[in-house]
Amino acid sequence: MGRRRLFRHFTARRAPVQEQQEDESNVEDYRHVFESGFSHGMKMATMQQRQLLHEQALAIGARSERRMLSARSQGYDSGYSAGLAAAAQARPEPKNSTGTYTYSDVEAARARGYEAGKRVAPAASAPSEKSIRDKIFKQLEEQQRVVAESNPNMAPGVNAFMRMARKKVV
Repeated sequence: MGRRRLFRHFTARRAPVQEQQEDESNVEDYRHVFESGFSHGMKMATMQQRQLLHEQALAIGARSERRMLSARSQGYDSGYSAGLAAAAQARPEPKNSTGTYTYSDVEAARARGYEAGKRVAPAASAPSEKSIRDKIFKQLEEQQRVVAESNPNMAPGVNAFMRMARKKVV
């Protein structure tokens, strides 16, 4: 804290100067003024220290953010290269010496893929149209019940709608 600021604080709070003999009361006045100036100086120093710590924390956060971004990009790059390496190892080598596949190789691969698809297809069959319709109708009935219970004035209209929907669905 600057001397000038402390001096202003001291002069602003100082009692008017009167020619008095220095007795114990005058010493007490000066001690009070000194202590108030000292406490004011300590408060200002604490505020400056907090500001400095805040700025340091922001600087550390900015540095760590850059490190996190670089680590993320390095992780992406290393994962991408590892994936390319794994894909290169998984690729089968061509059977002939020229480095190309023959027609029989392509046909055999197509046949294996077709058989694998046939094995998977029954397990992942799509639901039938009737089951989808029944599911939607159950949801509609539940919503109708909720509306009829929450607003009894709408119950006759909702019931009429449901009767009409049942005739169309069945």
